[in-house]
Amino acid sequence: LASFWWNYTLILVLALPALLVIGYVIPQLILPFPSALGFSSLTTQFFGLFFTIMDVATVPAVERYVAEYSVKDPRMAIKYIQFFIWFQMFTGLVQITGVAIYCIYFMPRNLEYAMWFFLIYSTTQYPGWLGSFNGALIGFQRFDQANKVSVIQTVLLQSATQIGFILLGRWIGTQVPALGELMGATFGYILGTYLDDFMAMMLSGYLFSTVLRPFGLRLRDVFFPDFDRKIAKQCITFGGKLLLAHVFDTGISFTILWMVIAWLPNHAVITGLYTIADGIARVISISFTITPAVSESFNNNKKELTKLIVESQWKNWFLLSMFLSSEVAIFIPPVLKAVGGEYAAAAWMIPVLMISRFLVFPINFGSDICQGADKPEYRTYALMFEQTARLFSYMFMISPFGILSIIGESNAIYTYLLADLPAYLTKLVVQWWFVQKKTIKTRFSSPYQVFIAPAISVACLIPINLAFVSIFNTLYVQYAPDVLVPLVVGACFLLAILFALPILLFFIYGLVGGWDDYQLRQFRNAMCISGPSKPFVNLIYRVTRWAHQKSRLGNRFPIDHEAGEREAMELTLLKARETGLKA
Repeated sequence: LASFWWNYTLILVLALPALLVIGYVIPQLILPFPSALGFSSLTTQFFGLFFTIMDVATVPAVERYVAEYSVKDPRMAIKYIQFFIWFQMFTGLVQITGVAIYCIYFMPRNLEYAMWFFLIYSTTQYPGWLGSFNGALIGFQRFDQANKVSVIQTVLLQSATQIGFILLGRWIGTQVPALGELMGATFGYILGTYLDDFMAMMLSGYLFSTVLRPFGLRLRDVFFPDFDRKIAKQCITFGGKLLLAHVFDTGISFTILWMVIAWLPNHAVITGLYTIADGIARVISISFTITPAVSESFNNNKKELTKLIVESQWKNWFLLSMFLSSEVAIFIPPVLKAVGGEYAAAAWMIPVLMISRFLVFPINFGSDICQGADKPEYRTYALMFEQTARLFSYMFMISPFGILSIIGESNAIYTYLLADLPAYLTKLVVQWWFVQKKTIKTRFSSPYQVFIAPAISVACLIPINLAFVSIFNTLYVQYAPDVLVPLVVGACFLLAILFALPILLFFIYGLVGGWDDYQLRQFRNAMCISGPSKPFVNLIYRVTRWAHQKSRLGNRFPIDHEAGEREAMELTLLKARETGLKA
């Protein structure tokens, strides 16, 4: 929860320029080619299967063991990071060579235009460990530092490199007619997406070095190979349990990619619009890094603490995701339609995609619990169910022999947008069945606090959002074709949505009995470590605490916490003994 709020002030500060850049500058001035995003999406998916096989699922393996040994033996945790770095460098060379051989000798004629896209994208596999320091921060449960890197990389570094290289690519394209502006922009987009990783690596490396210092370790220690065969075998064995699922996953995705190329008319443009709409819809797929916390509690035999963590995460997710879903579905499509230029056609796709994207966190949550509980094979099984359902769903939804033979091929874009939903529902049911039967039996001790109170609170905000949309549409019609005034008004409304409405949301949540004293203390603890957002989150905390204290429903629907709280204290004392720090 603290990781979510840590980012919030940065979101507030950057909301206005972000709306200007995303809503006007990029579609109108920087990248007015939806098909460029389509080509980029094709490129990143095409070699997914090959890259997955070569990685042997070592990323989740290293995350799992770093999280465990960061408490027991930090020096041992460093050895797992060493293994990951050296493994990725050696396999990265193989991957780049393999892509080059494929492009030179085996490229299909209908994809020859994409050869240079593939060659440039393959360089992302070497050295291949650029995100390892950020992953190590997560493994050591320094989510504040990891979030700092993620926000700076996403908002500043990646935006700067993408815009700069897109403009450079377009300029080169105008100077070389054989290349063209569209292809040049695509080259620039792919390069810009990768080069920021080097800058983020340097930042995360510096922050990770500050985490290592209290343990008497230095950043340079991760580069000198000191791991043994046992660690390598342990990581590869653990990753091997997940590999089948990853191969199956990317193999199905590769098959679906060919379906889209073969059956979806004008697939590059539609895929580009889909990319924009999906990126916006996934805003509601908020995530909380749960695997390290589950690994730490479950593998140290703190089962009641694990159950408390799980139910608390359900509560946090449902409240925040319901709020974001309401805001995105009501406000964003009209704004994008008005000022999105060539991307305005993506506006109507957003609410449709949100139906399935709302399920992303519950699905991944169950998978992360299995992985953290050292039962990664059940994540694999659930993924196989999902991808099997996804394959048959796409065959039924977008092939000319499925539902389109009944409703007409002109409706392919609608069925394409809904094709993921059956697969998501399948995995949701299967994954949580595995969690309940094979790892730990979770429960909802307070369904009201987890689900009902958030729904009531969000419903109270809907009239305000509808009023915002009505005012925006009126101004857009009045000032068209000039979009400056509606854009400024939309930016002001966005700031109100991000700043004022959360305060009102948590006030209502406290008033309708959404808190008990323990959960409110946990929210206060999250507020205390929310970094630059602390003044804002403190305001929210004070407002919701006042409402909780005045409400007759306060503490009426508590989440069971006594046993979990006791085990949390025991684990804290264990960590203090292991690290030599005072509790």
